[in-house]
Amino acid sequence: MNEYVVLVVDDEQEIRNGIAIYLKNEGIKVFTAKDGIEAIEILNKEKVHLIILDIMMPRQDGISTTFKIREQKNIPIIMLTALDDSTDRIRGLDLGADDYLVKPFGFQELHAHVKAMLRRVQLTTQPMTPRLIRSGDIEVNVQTHEVRRLEYFCGARVGLHILDKIVYDAADAFAAVEGLEHV
Repeated sequence: MNEYVVLVVDDEQEIRNGIAIYLKNEGIKVFTAKDGIEAIEILNKEKVHLIILDIMMPRQDGISTTFKIREQKNIPIIMLTALDDSTDRIRGLDLGADDYLVKPFGFQELHAHVKAMLRRVQLTTQPMTPRLIRSGDIEVNVQTHEVRRLEYFCGARVGLHILDKIVYDAADAFAAVEGLEHV
């Protein structure tokens, strides 16, 4: 896991530093903030892939911070809290957190949550290469549902039922696509 940046936000310096040291030893770059206000300042200056955010903090708590983050960015958030009630966990997830971890927690458990979130970040930030299906002189881009015949772009985005036809019966499918031009 290299080149990832995690922002750790917690008012307890021991927790903040402990998480930071552990993640740095795992090859992750870490920024720390003692409250939501500092966290927002860092997010406005730095590219961050994941936020580990305590709920109960002075000045600006984790819930308010989550709302402010979600106004501008869609960065995964793991909420940390001493609140162990399932209602609190559900509330945190409903308010915008992507994951939830109850204090006290082990660093290995936290690391597993971090790795899972960063895998999702990696999947969503990698450019998608077009997946093409070719049959004879017909080509279908599965992601965009665009159909081409040789160098001619049919100009239509087609439904999956037509894509199925292309895979199994290219001639009939092209006739169906040509019929779309007259609609």
